[in-house]
Amino acid sequence: MSEVLMQLVLENDRISVHASVFDGVLVTKTFEGDGCYRQLLDFIRGQFGVDPINASIIIR
Repeated sequence: MSEVLMQLVLENDRISVHASVFDGVLVTKTFEGDGCYRQLLDFIRGQFGVDPINASIIIR
């Protein structure tokens, strides 16, 4: 698998993920509500497995 670059935008009850996967394909996904962090973890595990992921985190 090629390198996955992710940007996470964290808000009080929303997390937006922007990921560059598969040689430049941009994936955007937003999780909302009290369980947004858990949704994010499940998404990462399901989509990217256990490979290391490099991420930039922006906190707003």
